[in-house]
Amino acid sequence: MGTIDLAAQQLIDQMRTATSTMKWIPEHFGPLSNDLSYVKIQGHPGLDYAHHNWSLPRGAQSGSRKSARSMIRRVIDRAVFGSLVRYLNHEQELIANLVRLNDALAKRSDELADAHNRLIAQLDERTVRLSANQAQLASLIERIEKYTPAENRP
Repeated sequence: MGTIDLAAQQLIDQMRTATSTMKWIPEHFGPLSNDLSYVKIQGHPGLDYAHHNWSLPRGAQSGSRKSARSMIRRVIDRAVFGSLVRYLNHEQELIANLVRLNDALAKRSDELADAHNRLIAQLDERTVRLSANQAQLASLIERIEKYTPAENRP
């Protein structure tokens, strides 16, 4: 082997003295916080309301009376609904599609929240295993240092 430069040897000696006084302790990791207050969006009352109230009236609301006023009202209602029926059908289709879209988004949001919670649990498990591994490594290092003479240590 070749000779070691004097500056490099001094650096190595300084590092050895610094490491001989330091003691390595494993990092302790606690569990990640998990928001248990999450309520599934699919059970949201607004979604339930949208499901029960998405349809528009199909035609004129006719009264059961046979008076002249109710007959005139039925004629006007039929004329208005007759002219607006295509618009109202398109509007009803749009609302129905929006309700279906909200359902799909709520379902996907709940799936993502469940996946997030599973990932947090997996990360907690891995962190616990890592901490245990580091603790074992620290005790192994201490045992090696205890039984290794100082002149044989790197």
